[in-house]
Amino acid sequence: MKCYRLLPTRVYLLHQLKHVQFGYINLNDKNILVEHLAKNKKPVIFPVKAITSYLPHDFEKVFAEKTLRFAPLLDLEILDAMLMMVINPTILITKEHQHLMNGIAHQSALAIQRVRLIEAQREEAYVSTALLQVAQNLARTINLPHVLDMVTRLTPMLVGVTQCFIFLANDKASLVPPGASNLGLTDKASLVPPGASCYRLEAMYGVDGFDIHPKTPCDYWQELPSLIRDSVQYPIDVGNRLPPILQAVFPHGQLHTFLFPLQAQGNLIGCLLVGDTKMPILSLRREIITGIAYQTALAIDNAMLHAEHMNQKQLQHDLELARDIQRSFMPQDLPTLHDWDMATRWEMAHKVGGDFFDLISLSKHHLLIIIADVANKGLPAALFMAKTISLIRVTSLELSEPAEILDRVNKLLLPDSSGGMFVTVFCAVLERETGHLKYTSGGHNPPILLRKSGESIMLRTQGIILGVFDGMDFEQKSDTLHVGDGVLFYTDGVTEAFNSDDEMFGEDRLLHVLKENWHCSADEIAGKIQKSINDFAYPRSQSDDFTLLLVKRT
Repeated sequence: MKCYRLLPTRVYLLHQLKHVQFGYINLNDKNILVEHLAKNKKPVIFPVKAITSYLPHDFEKVFAEKTLRFAPLLDLEILDAMLMMVINPTILITKEHQHLMNGIAHQSALAIQRVRLIEAQREEAYVSTALLQVAQNLARTINLPHVLDMVTRLTPMLVGVTQCFIFLANDKASLVPPGASNLGLTDKASLVPPGASCYRLEAMYGVDGFDIHPKTPCDYWQELPSLIRDSVQYPIDVGNRLPPILQAVFPHGQLHTFLFPLQAQGNLIGCLLVGDTKMPILSLRREIITGIAYQTALAIDNAMLHAEHMNQKQLQHDLELARDIQRSFMPQDLPTLHDWDMATRWEMAHKVGGDFFDLISLSKHHLLIIIADVANKGLPAALFMAKTISLIRVTSLELSEPAEILDRVNKLLLPDSSGGMFVTVFCAVLERETGHLKYTSGGHNPPILLRKSGESIMLRTQGIILGVFDGMDFEQKSDTLHVGDGVLFYTDGVTEAFNSDDEMFGEDRLLHVLKENWHCSADEIAGKIQKSINDFAYPRSQSDDFTLLLVKRT
């Protein structure tokens, strides 16, 4: 539908138009007048009575006997507007009059073009200035609440809207209640952070305040039309299609409401909802708001990435601190014992882990040897490890038999071993002078006793993991280490290392490396075992904690 507006012009008959209600002439594309002007690009004359149905009210009464001359106003040879002149049919229109009127029409078309160009330039300059101001302000902060507050404050000032809300998407890609809002420079809404179940609006339109009944984020957004809930790609004229909770914010009957998508990296991260109680949100303002929405999406995305980066940085710092604390639980130096050679290797698959070992002097001649593995990884395992090793140390002050120590520690762990946490422990007491070794196992990998002769013995006993069952016995055995003998204590991360073919390193390979290098020092043997496992698993990275302790009698 073509729409041409009749406006009062400076003509000789202006005094006759003072009682005329000027408005629009609506002519569809098939109307003979529009067809003629668009096709022939030449003026056309109609009696007023011939087009009465297209003229504003009371127009016929004033110019009933007149003739109307419509001249096309062209823009690049395309019909852009019409110049209407009222002609007295009793006056003879000469060629000079026609040339004059055609010249007026031509100059009018040029003038309109120049004015539109100037307006377009001004609009473009204003758009650029407004968006530059938004960009400069957003560049000053990477704090998400500051970004939301800044946008909802700047948008009303730059664009003139009276309401501005920002919705943020949650992890389930559903939009949650407003993360920031602004009802203009004087009326503001105080909202809780995104994702909260309810909020309170205060001092709105003379209302002292009222509570909104709690709603889950999902229920809240489902009240909006499905068109808005779907992947929004372009601004949507919301009109009055708002849920009751927002109808309380937007005045009754207001139709000037638009929703602009906030997209970053191809994902819908939220929406910018703006409304105006005074005037429609036309193309210029929509263009500015579209630019603001684009910059807002980038700023929100950057703020979220920065927050995530800072959280990761803080987490890494906390993990480093936890690792240092965990290291402090381990023996800082191995005891120097006459006629005994010792070495250890302790590596975590993550920053912290559940493997640990300890060497506790029970007396001048007796050494308690502990190696254990909490059935988990990361921080939970490290915390459970710290608790277990503390209980073992306290218990060893009273008890000296391996089986008694594990039984007591198991009872102490049971009340707090929720969440499926448990630990495997191998406990041994070595008599330094004689080499006598008493040992028991709480579901741990059996250590390897290797004789000087090359004979190997797996130190197996009956015993369950700690922290699961009560009333279970721990079997205790003993053996003697002679000169040249030794024991390798280890966790499952040693034997259960996998290569790219999903083959496990296993006890046989471990025993082979141990025998092949038994003539070396304890530290050299530990290094050979570690290198063999790394070479075997390459290029796969370490997937489990790795701990070994080698005690060799020299």
